[in-house]
Amino acid sequence: MLDRRCSYGAVVWIGAALIAGPARAAPDPGAEDTEVGRSEASESTDESEPAAEEGSEYEMLDEPDVEGELSTEAGAEPSDPSSQPMVEIIPQDKKVRHDWYVGFGLGSGIGIAGIDEGNALGLTSGGGLKVGSVGFVHGGGRLREKLSMGARLANVTGGPVGGTSLMVEALYFPIKGRGLVLGAAVGPSVLYAVAQNNNEARKNGRPALGLAADVGYDFWLLRRFNLGIVLQANAALNGSQARVFATTLGLQFNWY
Repeated sequence: MLDRRCSYGAVVWIGAALIAGPARAAPDPGAEDTEVGRSEASESTDESEPAAEEGSEYEMLDEPDVEGELSTEAGAEPSDPSSQPMVEIIPQDKKVRHDWYVGFGLGSGIGIAGIDEGNALGLTSGGGLKVGSVGFVHGGGRLREKLSMGARLANVTGGPVGGTSLMVEALYFPIKGRGLVLGAAVGPSVLYAVAQNNNEARKNGRPALGLAADVGYDFWLLRRFNLGIVLQANAALNGSQARVFATTLGLQFNWY
């Protein structure tokens, strides 16, 4: 009987002790998993922030320059001037010389004839100062800005002797945009006796060397048409037959 009472008393005492002690909640395993997930998420977020910052820098660098595109589209000049087409715009009222030319001229002056004895032209030997005349037609093209070359057909007379020459000529314009012109020509020629029928006389002519030199000044009448004054020296020379030389002043008309 006493043992049972002691046993009941011990049980009651232990129960009272348990009730009187502080209540401690049992750990929730789900909460621990939540805290661990939150810590891992924060760590992963901290690690991903530098990568995001670096990515944003690259994105800023890759963005196009909007102002640059707009300025280029607006017609800004490119930095390389060689990429621009070199096109010269010539005003309609500007006086110009084209890449080709044609023209003619004539003049009169002093002629000198020399005729050898026993010549094949049927002329009496002698010579002296005579009235001289020159006429020519020419045409050609421009080689450089100041230099042109072409062909000249010229006829010179001095008293009883004349010469017809087909020559290669060169024209030089020393001052850009001005009418000063220097000319020179050389080529084969035919000496003939001046008569009423010069065509027949030329058929019986003798070969010679034709020379010409001139200086002139052209004035623009139209955009490409020039009227000029020209001082010329022309000659047709044959050492065993005859010689003719003439210095003339005249007019020339050229279309460039």
